[in-house]
Amino acid sequence: MVVVTFITRLPDRSIGPHSVDAESGQSLMQAALQAGVRGIEGECGGTMVCATCHVYVAPEWIGRLPAPSEDELAMLEGAVWGGACDLAFSCDILVGCPTTSFTMTPAKIGVPYNVTGILHFMNMLPVNAVREMFFTALPLGADAAYRLGVLNDLVPIDELERFTYEKAAVIGRNSPLSISAIKEQIRLLSMAHPLTPNMFELIQGLRRRVYDSRDYQEGIQSFFEKRPPVFTGE
Repeated sequence: MVVVTFITRLPDRSIGPHSVDAESGQSLMQAALQAGVRGIEGECGGTMVCATCHVYVAPEWIGRLPAPSEDELAMLEGAVWGGACDLAFSCDILVGCPTTSFTMTPAKIGVPYNVTGILHFMNMLPVNAVREMFFTALPLGADAAYRLGVLNDLVPIDELERFTYEKAAVIGRNSPLSISAIKEQIRLLSMAHPLTPNMFELIQGLRRRVYDSRDYQEGIQSFFEKRPPVFTGE
């Protein structure tokens, strides 16, 4: 048994320190969830499909980081799974190759996905394609992703790096102030339909029903036991 001290910081206030007992071999996330440490959601139980884990950088450390770029290009080779899809979809431009694919697996382990992540998908894909990705948990291949507009460019794998850097260079020659303003306008306009309080409560109720279910516990347990889950709908 070891003692782990969490010092968490939420956007509105600092919380902690919070010391908890953890078992040898237990992950920090599991120890935090078991002890009810605030600010650590871990909806998927560490299976990397919920995209609820975030890093907040303390103000005194901001100056030590490189300056953020005005644009974000994703150069994608191979399979993109779970929360990594959400990360990729948050980028401005996605460049892929024939091996690129996107797979959303929360339904395989009985986890409801977060609202922000679903909105990312709905902003990128037709609703019927979003349903298929989440309901089947099957990969969306490179050709389909390009056809649906998820990938801006689909290039041979041996040209991927050169093509991506050349596109970045083209963007870099344009006005950063103009790009920054346009990017922020696109972001704000994509949020132009806010959820009503009633709709938010309805969504939270749907998610809570899943969290409180036996299927949720079965999904997490089966993942760590490396076996197919047996869902009963309860």
